[in-house]
Amino acid sequence: MGELHTTMAALRAVGSFIEESGVDDAWIESGLYGPATVRQMLECKHYKRTLSAHMVTLQALGSLYQNAFLKDCPDKKVTETLTELRLPGQEDEDEMKQFHKKLTEFMDANRHYYEDFNERNCNRPMFAIYLEYMEMILSILRFIQATRQGNWQMHLQSLENLTKYFFALDRVKYARMAPLYLAEMIALEHSDPAIWNEFSSGNFVVNKNSVPSCAIGPDHAIEHENRWMKVRGGIVGITTKDSPRSPISDCPRAVPTLK
Repeated sequence: MGELHTTMAALRAVGSFIEESGVDDAWIESGLYGPATVRQMLECKHYKRTLSAHMVTLQALGSLYQNAFLKDCPDKKVTETLTELRLPGQEDEDEMKQFHKKLTEFMDANRHYYEDFNERNCNRPMFAIYLEYMEMILSILRFIQATRQGNWQMHLQSLENLTKYFFALDRVKYARMAPLYLAEMIALEHSDPAIWNEFSSGNFVVNKNSVPSCAIGPDHAIEHENRWMKVRGGIVGITTKDSPRSPISDCPRAVPTLK
């Protein structure tokens, strides 16, 4: 299952989930997008724009979530430590990496506080809805990350997590295909170890250069080729040869007649 079209299907499922929930209204009222654009984004007719809007919304909700957690956390040491961790200037890449590492390690070590916070607030409808929305976007981002990095195990795990949303939000084709695809791919480890090892090495994605974390799915690469053929200049040289311009009857390999 290609990364591009699977992600688009997941974004359409998210669009069904958040329609008239307040998120789409917030995009309009904040002046980020117009009503017509928001309608197209809910249907994922603009892939990059839709993904960018959800990422901005995820950051805003994440900030609100963190502030609410700090007010509610019973352990003051956790609150003080998180408050002391300051985001460095974006121009300093090394400090940014160190900050991200410290924050991730600290949150992993104190995960139970976040789980308790979620359990205490899960009976509040708005909290539950937006927490589920954040988890949906994070699942999509993990699936994209698996493709960019060529991580086969993450690809399977993140797709398995997305499958429940295909079922819940009536993405019928992907709800039917995803479980079958996962079953066949997991079975490769025993039925065809050679292909499994190739996929585990990252050879299930397309790399156009040697830059790390820039791989794309095969369906995405095919869309690039289609775009290349359509633009001015395109694939040059095909129409200068006789065989592509000749009728089918003149080709060396004629179509067989049906009896």
